[in-house]
Amino acid sequence: MQDRQEIRVSQLLDDYGVSSFHIKLIVWTVLIVLVDGYDIGCIAFAAPELLKAWHANPGQLGPVLGSALIGILFGSALFG
Repeated sequence: MQDRQEIRVSQLLDDYGVSSFHIKLIVWTVLIVLVDGYDIGCIAFAAPELLKAWHANPGQLGPVLGSALIGILFGSALFG
């Protein structure tokens, strides 16, 4: 265990800085998070119209609203 090399992250960042790869990575990450949140927001606004169109009661729409959160739960565990 004593032969491991210590890596100082702050020194590594000072030596190499932030490259265009890092900027692109941050931009793509923010866009993906926005898209992920957008679908959850859209279903919340569409829910009243879905209830009318499908002639359903609010209890029947629960699985539809919950499926996005269940997808996030398993998707983040499997692909994160």
